[in-house]
Amino acid sequence: MKNNKFKITFIKKGFLLALLILFSLCANNKVLAITISELQEQQTELNKQIQENRTKVKETNQEITDISSQIDELSTNISLSESKIQETELKIDDNKNQIKQTEENIASRQRDLDNELNNQAETLRTIYETYKFSNPVRMIIGTSTLSQLINFNAYLEALENKIDATIAEVTKIKEELEINKKNLEEQKKELEGLQEQEGAYKRGLEDQRFTKDELLGN
Repeated sequence: MKNNKFKITFIKKGFLLALLILFSLCANNKVLAITISELQEQQTELNKQIQENRTKVKETNQEITDISSQIDELSTNISLSESKIQETELKIDDNKNQIKQTEENIASRQRDLDNELNNQAETLRTIYETYKFSNPVRMIIGTSTLSQLINFNAYLEALENKIDATIAEVTKIKEELEINKKNLEEQKKELEGLQEQEGAYKRGLEDQRFTKDELLGN
């Protein structure tokens, strides 16, 4: 009887132990299932973040490429603007120098003409005062021989021809210089228009430099 009771007690304890073991296994399986599910979710989230980061890197690289292209384009535009400004300034300076030189040449030719006319007028005055020739009759009377009269007339004619030739030469040169000056004045007007454009180039140049500095992060 006592042995049977012991057996029953042993069986009950074994049954309880089996139940505990079974419960423990079920709980562990449940925890394991939850852990795997969480890991899968984490892996999915991680893959999503990796893909997002790749996209951001790609976009950043594209932005860097775009900024580099913009900087290169701005650098080219800045160089072109600077070249146009320098070219315009050189043309303006050259035009001013040409006008100044032309005006000096005109003044010099005018002085030459005035000096030549004064010298020749003085020569004629001296001749007429020396020989007291105020009219053709007195000129004929004042010459001792016909040969002297002819020579004197020839000299006067040659002198007048020289005066006419000098006047014609200097006048022609002056006219050419005046035409050149007029052309230079027209060119000056065109350059003044370019100078106004130069102001626009300079303003645009400053804007481009500012944009470039912003892109470079200066």
